[in-house]
Amino acid sequence: MARTANKEDLVWFDVNHYDIDELHVSQITNAIAIRKNIVELIKSKKPLIPSLKRIAKFYSKEKSMVDRVHFSAFNERELAIFGIMHEIFNMKNPFLSFILPESSDAVVSKTENSLFSTKTVTPISVNTVFSLFNHLKEQSEIDYNSFKNKSLEADSGRKWFLDADLTSRNWGLAWYNQRYDESVNSVINEFCDNNLFLSIDLNSSDDEIIKNISLLLPKLRDQLSRQQDEDSIDRRFGVVSFLDIKKYSLIAVLDLIIFNYLHDYLNVSDSVIERAIYENNKENYRDSYMIKKKDRPTALRLIEDDFLLKLHHLINNDKLFESDPVFSELLKRYNKKYGI
Repeated sequence: MARTANKEDLVWFDVNHYDIDELHVSQITNAIAIRKNIVELIKSKKPLIPSLKRIAKFYSKEKSMVDRVHFSAFNERELAIFGIMHEIFNMKNPFLSFILPESSDAVVSKTENSLFSTKTVTPISVNTVFSLFNHLKEQSEIDYNSFKNKSLEADSGRKWFLDADLTSRNWGLAWYNQRYDESVNSVINEFCDNNLFLSIDLNSSDDEIIKNISLLLPKLRDQLSRQQDEDSIDRRFGVVSFLDIKKYSLIAVLDLIIFNYLHDYLNVSDSVIERAIYENNKENYRDSYMIKKKDRPTALRLIEDDFLLKLHHLINNDKLFESDPVFSELLKRYNKKYGI
């Protein structure tokens, strides 16, 4: 059973090191992206992750041949993440700027990197296109067998008379002429489930693309008889979502959660987080109930793909973020704009 973490366990943590007032927006977003990479590595290789003490030794002059051999099992990117963990949890330096190297793993990993995707948006792979081709070919052959010896009339008014001598190749031409102006989504509806094939002009602005997709979505759902999941309807997202990072000390909360991920035998509870962050900060005090209901889930949401994509769009399109201001300047701009 995990024991409650105490001050000795959290000797690395100093809330004063988490002041983001003079950090640029890009530094804050970089810090969030780094935490996402740390969590992903921990979850994917949990049994193999070395202890923070061992990581500290590896980055010191005391590392032995055993340490070198142990860490040789990790690739360049993973070693870079360990270096970041060392700075955060051993050196009390939570906001160093790091650039992680691209993964140099197997071809599969490179393919996944080249097809950046989220839970709801995934670029179409060559394999999907190939599978689609085979599916359409099979569908046309099914239709060929079903409609043999019947006539089909296309919108153009032409008639295709099918008899026993008509080859499937000729049938494919007839099938195409009948359905050439249909949406491919309606033809492959069953094959691709809830996915869509769309052509997007990337020369258009993000706002224009998003606006047009938003206009199309209700019609596409109606065409394919799909309903939007009410639970997936997103809450309002704006500058306040970014300002909340300071208001609720979210990066500090996130680091305490990550520290707990690394130490199964400890319980960094909401009460422990309360004491660690607010023991000497009564002005913006948050109790354990507030942390449980608001701060902890909001901190974890920071490293979700959905949040990061919305944050990227906000920063690139809201004038308050122009010229990569420091956080205190961003807050001044926000207060001035809304008369606060």
